[in-house]
Amino acid sequence: MTTREEKRLVLVAGARKLINQAVYDRHASLAEAPGKVSCTSLTAYLYALIGTALPLSQQNEMGQNVPLEERMAGDLVFVFGAARYNAPGHVGIATECGTVIHADPNAGTVVESTLEEFRGDGTKMKIQRLL
Repeated sequence: MTTREEKRLVLVAGARKLINQAVYDRHASLAEAPGKVSCTSLTAYLYALIGTALPLSQQNEMGQNVPLEERMAGDLVFVFGAARYNAPGHVGIATECGTVIHADPNAGTVVESTLEEFRGDGTKMKIQRLL
């Protein structure tokens, strides 16, 4: 894998393979992926596929912050809930279609959602680019 674009494609393809396959567990560790994932262990697992280590905490501090309208496939998408405004409540991977693939606690698995569905009641979103 040499180009950033190829890495972005691997991230999204890897995420799509887990849709309706991986089981959501809020406390899942990276070692339990891909069978059992939390939102952060999912993103850490996907980035590990391209040789990039992500911590399970503070992923929102990794990479470069980019405007929402400039998001690209493979970017990390964070939503901040009203109760936890200063810390992200959820994270997923942006796709080339403008959707977000994430480990959804309500569905109990990995899903692909529109940006609006992913945001839910969140008051703030943040995009971090690692590639």
